[in-house]
Amino acid sequence: MTFTTTIKVPADKINFLSSVLQNPCSDLERDDIIWEGDSRFPNEEWALYQVISTLDPEQESCWSQCVLFDKNGHEFACSEVSETLLGTFKFDVKGKTYIVNIVEG
Repeated sequence: MTFTTTIKVPADKINFLSSVLQNPCSDLERDDIIWEGDSRFPNEEWALYQVISTLDPEQESCWSQCVLFDKNGHEFACSEVSETLLGTFKFDVKGKTYIVNIVEG
């Protein structure tokens, strides 16, 4: 069984988030969530997408991740760290496939 959902990154945030994922930014707090969005799958499980600053934002660019939660809010899968903003995450968990599309919107 395959479940698909989409998380939309606001158009007015795209340039800033793309920039901090590729370049250090001294204006950011350490280890802080810069942006996050979520979306539910049809089975009530949900995906959370985050852009997070590093412990040394003056020297290192931010990173992103996608995390899956069950309907009770328990984490059951997490992506590898990424340095890209838009794209697709695919998880295969216990015979189910979860696809999370991160798009401009």
